Formats: sequence, structure tokens, C-alpha cells
Amino acid sequence: MDKAIFEARKQELLSKSEGGDLRVEIVRASNGELVAYCASSVSKEHCGEIDSMFVLPPWRGQGIGTDLIRHAILWMDEMGSVRKQVVVAWANTYALDLYAKFGFIPRAITMQQAEPSGAAIPASRDG
Repeated sequence: MDKAIFEARKQELLSKSEGGDLRVEIVRASNGELVAYCASSVSKEHCGEIDSMFVLPPWRGQGIGTDLIRHAILWMDEMGSVRKQVVVAWANTYALDLYAKFGFIPRAITMQQAEPSGAAIPASRDG
């Protein structure tokens, strides 16, 4: 990951957890290779969130992601979280299915404009 991108993401997580708590769990192979991580936060409003999780492709399907989610949820409960959430890309069906096993369900859809600003805007239906 680009250092500038990492620094920006780190600052985003730190500011998000301001007044709350932040937890990062890292999984390493026996040779010390970093294979997975999960960053979770609990806000001062007691909202828990799995902010970021990644498992390297060769290590997927071995239960690492499941364990990371389980640990994050237990930690959020310990921190007094009254609500838990995670944002998942619409096309990431593997992640959607994995989180569904823990009772996460879609509650809202955030849509982003795919075309650059100023692209053709459809005519109004009422006029």
C-alpha cells in the first residue's frame, strides 16, 4: 500500500475513534509474513464498526476472516457497543455472505455517481 494512502487511512481511523476506541488485530504466518488484519472502532456514541479487514488471497478460506470478525464483535460487545456495522462493496459477494453469517444485513445502499460530474443529466419526468 502506498505510504501516503496508508497515512491518510490511519488518520481517518484515528479521528473516527476520537472519544471512542480503536482496535487493530494482525495475523501473521509462522514465518512472520503479515497475512491478514482487521481494524475495528467503537465511537463515543457506542456504535461499533468493522472499519477495514483484509486477508491475503492464498490465506482465504481457512477461517481467518471468520475469526477476525468474531474477535471484533466480541471486543465491540466488551466496549459497550449498542449497534454494529460494516460497509461492504456491493459486488463483494464473498464478504457479504461472510458478514451475513454474523447477522449483518443490508440496511441502506449508498450510491456513487459513476460518471464524472457534469455528465449528461436525464430530463425530468414531469416536464
